[in-house]
Amino acid sequence: MSTLLAVVADSARARIFDFDKSRRTLLEREDLVHPESRLKAQDMNADHPGSTSDPSGAGRHGVDSRSDPKDVEKHEFAQELAHRISAAVNTQHIDNLILMAEPAFLGELRRALPEKIRHRVVLEIDKDLSNESNEEILQHIPKFFG
Repeated sequence: MSTLLAVVADSARARIFDFDKSRRTLLEREDLVHPESRLKAQDMNADHPGSTSDPSGAGRHGVDSRSDPKDVEKHEFAQELAHRISAAVNTQHIDNLILMAEPAFLGELRRALPEKIRHRVVLEIDKDLSNESNEEILQHIPKFFG
C-alpha cells in the first residue's frame, strides 16, 4: 500500500496531511505557521535603509534594498516546508505527494524541493486551500486517488 502525503499551503501557513486512500480521509499531522509572511512590507523593515555618499559629490542618498522582504519570507518558508517534507519522505517512507498551494507559493515550493522529492509529486493543485476544512480540501482531490 502506498503512503500519500498531502501538503496544503500558502506563503504563511502549511498543513500536512496523511491521505488515507481506502477511506478517502485526511489526517492532519502538522500545521506550520510562518507569521512573518503575514506582516506588511513596511513592518518587516524596522529601520530605514542606510545612506551613502555619492562619489560625484551630489550628496547623500538612501541605499536601496534589492530584495522585497515579503519575497524573502516566502522563500524562507518554502525552504522550511521543503525540509519538513523531505524529512517525512526520507524517514517515514512516503511514496507520493500531493501539493496544493496558492500559485506563486506552489512555484516557490516546487523550486525548494530536492529533485528526488519532486519526483514523488503525483498531483499539484494551484489553489489556496490552507484555511479550508478537510472535507473542502478532499473535494479538490480527484476521485481516482481514493
